[in-house]
Amino acid sequence: MSDVNDATARVVVQPRSLRSLRCSLALTRWVFYVTAAVGVAATVRFTIVPPTIRGCVYNAPTVNDPGAEWFAEQFARAYLSWTSNLAARERGLTPFLGASSNQGGGIIPARDSDQQVESVGIARGVMAYDGTVEYTVAVQTSRLGLLYLAVDVARAAHGRYLLVDYPAIVGAPAFETTAALDGPGLPVVTNRALETTLDRALSDYLDSSTQSLRDDLAPGASVESPTPALALDEVQHLAVEPSGVILATVVASDRLGDSYTLDYTVGAVLRSGRWEVSAIGPTAGE
Repeated sequence: MSDVNDATARVVVQPRSLRSLRCSLALTRWVFYVTAAVGVAATVRFTIVPPTIRGCVYNAPTVNDPGAEWFAEQFARAYLSWTSNLAARERGLTPFLGASSNQGGGIIPARDSDQQVESVGIARGVMAYDGTVEYTVAVQTSRLGLLYLAVDVARAAHGRYLLVDYPAIVGAPAFETTAALDGPGLPVVTNRALETTLDRALSDYLDSSTQSLRDDLAPGASVESPTPALALDEVQHLAVEPSGVILATVVASDRLGDSYTLDYTVGAVLRSGRWEVSAIGPTAGE
């Protein structure tokens, strides 16, 4: 007979009452029901009232800083102008770069080359999150033609303007083309009396007939006629803008016979049954 303990697995059957088995099964079933009901309720709730998705959208604010624009233009002019006298170019860049190790701003002109800037203008200004403004400067040069230079400008602690990075030569800003320029989709003027008043007032306005124009002006209205005077050839279109002012598309010619299609906004008021003009100009009533 072996002394080794018998380690054979055994199954032990313990008696349980039928009532306890029914309770256990019922509890399991109810846990399943509750879980399913919670899932259905959550689905219905998100269908009816979806969760709010929060995001951050950065809209670049409008840039209106003539001083910063002037700074970018003057830097572009100094940066892209040179002769064989490179020391003179470095002196022109000193107000922007100071006594930096690279007083040439990163440009090494070809030997004996010469380039002059003929004109500069701001093509675009975009503000970054940190307040730095990237100006795209259109630069007409004598050697390379038209260039677009991106210049990053910031304000230093003492309020002066500061060049942030090396500039970049970039492409021209993208533009969208328009299908029509005379207020397409806007309702048109249908009142004949108003049309007559507008025709007469626009004619007097364009050819500087101040006395005749005064007869159609509302009290307190002040209108400055264009210079030089133009002759009204035709009122092509009269549309009513959402603000209530009238967009008038006219054809006018100068004394040399050149023809122009122009848009003016006109403010008009009805006083005692008579139409009067309150303003005429490119932004009248805005």
